[in-house]
Amino acid sequence: MPRIMHVEFDQLRGEVRAGGVAVPCSPTGHRGALRVGGAFGPLVAPVTFGERTVVAADALAAPQRRASLCGGLRLRATIEVGAGPAPPVELLDCVVLALAGADDERAPSFADTALSVLRATGGELSSLLDAPAREVDRLAVALLCEPEELRTGLGDDALSLGAVRDRLADALLFRAAAAAGRGRAPGVVVPFPATDEPVLPTWEPEPEMPPAGDRFPARVLGPVAPASGPAARGRAQRAGILRQP
Repeated sequence: MPRIMHVEFDQLRGEVRAGGVAVPCSPTGHRGALRVGGAFGPLVAPVTFGERTVVAADALAAPQRRASLCGGLRLRATIEVGAGPAPPVELLDCVVLALAGADDERAPSFADTALSVLRATGGELSSLLDAPAREVDRLAVALLCEPEELRTGLGDDALSLGAVRDRLADALLFRAAAAAGRGRAPGVVVPFPATDEPVLPTWEPEPEMPPAGDRFPARVLGPVAPASGPAARGRAQRAGILRQP
């Protein structure tokens, strides 16, 4: 299945697009931070793997999971709130979620991501927790996934801005809730309601079933082999995970 990017960072035009909405966006060179919405817009940076894990765990226990996840990530990602007109909050959430690794549908569960990277690199848990979450995800994808075709752009009318934000939030929530060995569900799933209604169990305790929501097929991951290619080791070194000899 081709991978679809729901948030497009266009460096040539200097803008970010999601759900048919585009605003100016420019890198600052500081920790991968981006200025969103013009020269006086908010400045946001990628969250670490540890920050994302804590925010997602808190969101899973909250009555409104999506709102809790987006609010927590936005709080930790924002370096400056900005002094100019603010971009739509839904778009800012899409940017923060994408920088947190929500826009790669190939990424495995948080548990499998951590286990695969630590086993392959021989790094310390503290180094992984302090590394950018998106870079850790990319390394896990390089270790565990087959190369796939990349297809960007859904079209302006495909999804609304709010729908894109919910889709990205649900992808992270699903990955946070999945146990090690369940990997990922093909495509972005939407297993978590955004209301205050209690979640009723709808799954049977079978190894192939995800832990909540409707039933989605999951790919069980096999044993993780150590990273052998220079690309995977290069990502680990840049993320600060690989233990130096």
